[in-house]
Amino acid sequence: MIKKIIINFWQPYTALYRYAELLSKLDNTEIVNVVDSRERWSYEHTGHDFPGKFKHGMFNTIMPSISHKDLAIYLNSLRDDNTVYHYTSQRDVILYNSDKILFTVHDNPFSQFNTNLYYNSNNYKKEKLRKVYEKYIFNKYAMHSNYITTNTNYVKESLINWGYKGRTYVINLPVADSFYHINGDKNKIRKELNLPLDKILILNVSNNVLRKNGEIIMKLNKILNDDYLIIGVGNSNGRINFKNINDQTLNKIYNACDALLFPSLEEGQGLPVIEAFKVGLPVIASDIKVLREVTNSNAIFVNPNDVNSIYQGIKDSIKNADELIKNGRIEAKKYSFDIFKRKMEDLYAKISG
Repeated sequence: MIKKIIINFWQPYTALYRYAELLSKLDNTEIVNVVDSRERWSYEHTGHDFPGKFKHGMFNTIMPSISHKDLAIYLNSLRDDNTVYHYTSQRDVILYNSDKILFTVHDNPFSQFNTNLYYNSNNYKKEKLRKVYEKYIFNKYAMHSNYITTNTNYVKESLINWGYKGRTYVINLPVADSFYHINGDKNKIRKELNLPLDKILILNVSNNVLRKNGEIIMKLNKILNDDYLIIGVGNSNGRINFKNINDQTLNKIYNACDALLFPSLEEGQGLPVIEAFKVGLPVIASDIKVLREVTNSNAIFVNPNDVNSIYQGIKDSIKNADELIKNGRIEAKKYSFDIFKRKMEDLYAKISG
């Protein structure tokens, strides 16, 4: 039986951690967490933790062969003909001397490494240095691997254009079962979350990376009339914000809101769009290639740099909510965990040989 070792670098409540958590539900799978900064891992999570040897997380990141030597020894001890090592991102590499290694690449490398869209908005100088390092790791390891899986055809095409010669498999990230429509009174959920009952609530799931376009949310807050209110999850600029929440609470927030606003400048897939589809929310999305693909054009598309375009898109999403919700739920079925599991198990079998 194939043994799958899922190598995860991302802390709880991040999208990539949730990806590793979904992979852990496959048969005969073990997660190992590469812990660079201990305070980020204080929340409940899945897997076997391997903390770095340095107190400062940066040193653990840039010197993984030293800081995570124990993990490298452990990974080597598991190696046999039936073991596949799956890096859930291309951030760092602990073990590479195996032909049964799979990388998941989530983003277009041209945007990730050659623009500032993936910079954290708080520290440009530090982010620039980090991206130089990540580009080096990506080109040295992922680009020379035999197997890559990615979320969309958009990212697959970008990898080919970047020069990748190996085998690439498009396997969409699934929507977790924890996201679903809650039958009953929406106001009851709003009361539980201390959200206003008399507003049209527009949800924005985001962080402070530049590609998420947080500035446009601030501009939108200034022109929205009193009928509307932006609700933020993560490092969003909503009028009301939720941080470090589990999927159960996030599902309630989706159910309490009236539409999802997703004004990103760049995405690899854009999972909140599919989560909103499954729950039953109309979606206002940036008119960019990847979101056209992911939504199958079942959204209100707007110019992400034009606040008036977004405002009109919000109005149109409420006006056409019934049709958008109906079509969105049809699209969400394409992103089921069962489809994801079958495709991943087939890929692991190919790699194992």
